[in-house]
Amino acid sequence: MAEKTSVTIKTLAQVGLSEKEATIYEALLQLGKAGMGQLLARVPYKRGNAYDLVYELMRKGLISETEERGKKVFAIEPPSALKVLLENREQELRRQQQTLSASLDQLQSAYRLAMNKPGVRYYEGKEGIIKIYEELLENNQPIDSIEEKGDLLTYIPDYAPQYVKKRVQKKLFNRVISPDTNTLNKTDKNKFIEAHRLPADQFPFRMDIKISGNKISLITFQKENAVGVLMDNPEIADNFKILFEFLWRKTAPST
Repeated sequence: MAEKTSVTIKTLAQVGLSEKEATIYEALLQLGKAGMGQLLARVPYKRGNAYDLVYELMRKGLISETEERGKKVFAIEPPSALKVLLENREQELRRQQQTLSASLDQLQSAYRLAMNKPGVRYYEGKEGIIKIYEELLENNQPIDSIEEKGDLLTYIPDYAPQYVKKRVQKKLFNRVISPDTNTLNKTDKNKFIEAHRLPADQFPFRMDIKISGNKISLITFQKENAVGVLMDNPEIADNFKILFEFLWRKTAPST
């Protein structure tokens, strides 16, 4: 009997019944009709759960409810009702396919927009700024920088040397353009850095811009309001790279 039940439940599952629904159906198939007490003796479910399953099977047209001697009795419908259930499922699936087809172009447009949208994250304070630098290091790609007058070392003096040390350990080459008042960045092959200078009186940069692969960071170091933005977008990164190359060619190497 156990093997037959297993086959029955497997067949009913293919029609769309859950295992519990199939167990109730199989029990009533053997009984023909039964009150809840008789049914509970056949299935491993509590009364409340069994009632929920029976009413769900009634909704699907597989069980009917009658009353005998003042008590509810549940009767199995002819197995042909399973075919009707399957046909109804197929019709619903076709309706869903039609609905999806009608909306697919709109969904595709939304998908393309989302995929081309730059990933932008906003950070504040020292911990946030450090997170940006750590993510740039984890990107494991050369870094081009347009830097300020040296506020990084002033704002996070404990972390700034660690950042340089980690970059050197990873052998990440760094090209830097900075005001000539910034004495921190000097060309040094051993530290994988090449520096160019701008006259600070003409170009007083107050922001640290870094480009690494498809990532771009924009950071200001105001003591009470230090903020940073990290973007991840190939088109934006490419445009920043073009701007950097233009400045690189127009500036003089640090000596």
